[in-house]
Amino acid sequence: MLANPGECRVHARRCAEWASKTKNPELRRKLSDLARTWNQLATQLDESHALLEQIDQGHNQLVPS
Repeated sequence: MLANPGECRVHARRCAEWASKTKNPELRRKLSDLARTWNQLATQLDESHALLEQIDQGHNQLVPS
């Protein structure tokens, strides 16, 4: 099963929320970095899913019914 970009964005929002609430500057930076990483992963997964869909559609056009 492919990873879910929506779940990655939920994790990103949680990390960003935690980062905004902490008073520890190092923890805030690490949580902000982690939120950014989760968002990047979500974007990459969106792109990968789109590419896989295009490949699947192309394959379906090549295979006789």
